[in-house]
Amino acid sequence: MPDTKPLSAFVWYHAEHQQEHAFQTWLKYIQSELNIQAKLYKRMQKEKTTFMEAFEHVDCATIEKIEQLATQQYCFNGIHRQCESFERITTP
Repeated sequence: MPDTKPLSAFVWYHAEHQQEHAFQTWLKYIQSELNIQAKLYKRMQKEKTTFMEAFEHVDCATIEKIEQLATQQYCFNGIHRQCESFERITTP
């Protein structure tokens, strides 16, 4: 049985800050294709900009689908996407 626990996924990558609009368009595409919401963050340090996509309440299959769709997007050519997922800890 596949792992279906709800996770939060964080995908980060370094890119030119001018690509921000393309990444926002990408997240709109993900929303329409997979019916999930995502948030986009950025951090600018000296000459390097790091973007991070945050997805909440997703399962492993959805994370895999997001990454598979990303390989088909021109805006990610030459960009290494690092995906990390976490299970939320709830207190009793």
